Amino acid sequence: MVTRVVGLLVSVSVVAGLVLGAYRLGARDVAGDGGAEGLQVVEDAYRRISEQAVNPPDQDELVRGAVEGMVGTLDDTYAEYYDADEYEALNAQLDGTIVGIGVVLDDTETGLVVQSVLPDSPAEGVDLRPRDRIVTVDGEDVRDLDSALAVDRVRGDEGTEVTLGVERDGRPPFEVTITRAEIRVPNVQTAELPGEVGYVQLRQFTDAAGDEVRDAVRELVDGGADALVLDLRGNPGGYLPAAVEVAGAFVADQEVVSVGADPDTAREYTTDADPVAPDLPLAVLVDEGSASASEIVAGALQDLGRAEIVGETTFGKGTVQTISPLPGDSGGLKLTTARYYTPDGTSIDGVGVRPDTEVASVDGTSIGPEDPEEPQLAAARRVLADQLATAGGR
Repeated sequence: MVTRVVGLLVSVSVVAGLVLGAYRLGARDVAGDGGAEGLQVVEDAYRRISEQAVNPPDQDELVRGAVEGMVGTLDDTYAEYYDADEYEALNAQLDGTIVGIGVVLDDTETGLVVQSVLPDSPAEGVDLRPRDRIVTVDGEDVRDLDSALAVDRVRGDEGTEVTLGVERDGRPPFEVTITRAEIRVPNVQTAELPGEVGYVQLRQFTDAAGDEVRDAVRELVDGGADALVLDLRGNPGGYLPAAVEVAGAFVADQEVVSVGADPDTAREYTTDADPVAPDLPLAVLVDEGSASASEIVAGALQDLGRAEIVGETTFGKGTVQTISPLPGDSGGLKLTTARYYTPDGTSIDGVGVRPDTEVASVDGTSIGPEDPEEPQLAAARRVLADQLATAGGR
């Protein structure tokens, strides 16, 4: 399943349910395995098409076709080529700015499904919800259309409209018309909840997420918080190092995740900074839109006995993708390069992290601290109140 953030690029797959590694891909000696001969074939085909074909495509189209052809041979549903514009939009998204409708889409066997809806986005304004299936775009049936093409139909310029046909809970499709807009979403939101509970919501694991969470937690602790809620609901993922840093705000010198082909040979990632709140009672809120890096943090804090996980079983995304820039202004390439495992060696791929306290979401409620009695948030507060009572307070 390929997940995409629908924004300026309706499909930026990094934040959208993908854990991005910080790996450097080593060069491979292609001469020893026939690779050099294969590259000669590609070069010769390129030359013949350019010189002999009637109405040959331009160079950029030929290069894109060649790269997409190679990517298409892989048994990797997350593999993707980004052209220069898409790659630029991808980087912009990781800076927290997108133009579009504001949803995270998952490419499933039955088509494009909404994984999560960004707060204060045009999509939220028309009540799009997780698990909604997109069946048409501007009247065109996209159920059997290539996912990249379907996503391309949804993208567009700021101020333009797109009409989506949506299936929900097996009922007949209905249509919603959405005006695309620039969306700048603060990555971290904090609040002080009743009972001296500090609340931190993290929306995506950007490069700065670790520092943002540490600063937010420190401010709440300095303000007198006796317990903490970390809200990862609807957080589709992001950078692997950021996940380790966020977990490190709550635990010291602990393995957070291991990454590799199998748990026995996987490389371990451990926290290396002093935690901001190593002892305060902690509840982590998750739902079916919590994916990838969110699952790394929730799974680690659960395995380590550091937090109570509250909410719904998470998305179940247990692989790592690496995005590498291509030479010149040629875009970038995304490949699945590893699997990840929680500290006890568990793979959550296709399974998800199961909460310690299961609480279903309620239609019509929004993610955030605005309503402390919202069922999942209220359950997290009860868990923390019980822990505080057992410990006799701070």
